[in-house]
Amino acid sequence: MATNDFIRAKAHAALGTRFRRLSEQLERQVEALYAAHKTDFQPRWYPVVTALVEHGALSVGELAAMIGMTHAAISQIRGELKRAGMVRVAADPHDRRRQILQLSAKGKREAERLAPLWATVAQVSRELVTRDAPGLLQALDRFEDAIRTNPIPARVHALAPKDKARRRS
Repeated sequence: MATNDFIRAKAHAALGTRFRRLSEQLERQVEALYAAHKTDFQPRWYPVVTALVEHGALSVGELAAMIGMTHAAISQIRGELKRAGMVRVAADPHDRRRQILQLSAKGKREAERLAPLWATVAQVSRELVTRDAPGLLQALDRFEDAIRTNPIPARVHALAPKDKARRRS
């Protein structure tokens, strides 16, 4: 534990920053694993690629809903995956505005090659959470549900002092 950690000292006021910092740390560590496995695969591609492995061709909108990311974020990942030759992108024949993603032959090979590494990372993550942070995933589930049900801006608005003009009337 860092003894002079500015963000930890901010506690609840820097919760988003703490999540982002943890996410970046995990991403850097997984990037190092990918580099050791001689692949250019990026951690941010994982949810899209595994969704395509498990469900086949999907639209950007379907992926966004399934993964819980914005349409814009999935579109950005789509572009990266396409440039890397990992996916094929085609317009939906029923709605030309929708883009359908499907793993390319290269994407399928890379997913198959990385599957054992992903399983090991999942095992290590499970052991780490079990030993050092029991209940973390359940707590994250509850937290996500809570801010989805009652977003932080609504909570802040409910606690914010009413302006003086409204209090007089």
